[in-house]
Amino acid sequence: MNLCLDTSAILKLKKEPELLDDIAKKGDLLFTTTITQYELLVGAHFYGKREKEFVDDILNSLIIVSVEKHLPLAAKVTAELMKKGKRINDLDVIIASTCIANNLKIVTGDEDFEKIAEVMPLEYLII
Repeated sequence: MNLCLDTSAILKLKKEPELLDDIAKKGDLLFTTTITQYELLVGAHFYGKREKEFVDDILNSLIIVSVEKHLPLAAKVTAELMKKGKRINDLDVIIASTCIANNLKIVTGDEDFEKIAEVMPLEYLII
């Protein structure tokens, strides 16, 4: 299955690159979203040249998926979560909806994706 790395997963893989061998199978394609791209670029501008080099390298190695056309699904997911009394970060819901729509398994360090999977068919791996 193709994998979508969120910001928390990318930062964990930066510290522990060997985890990628445990996560990705031969032939898996690695994706990220424009939201994660944005979050990484903010860090690159904040932390300077060394972080910018890392961010440039990682973004050049991933397929970046736009999130805009998946906002209607994200709104539906958010409404379902609200009905269950759960509030999740909107950006995480948009990332999850993008993964659902593109048949991607989200790789994350964020347990909020478990809650999203309770209301939508999201495949996830928490690292």
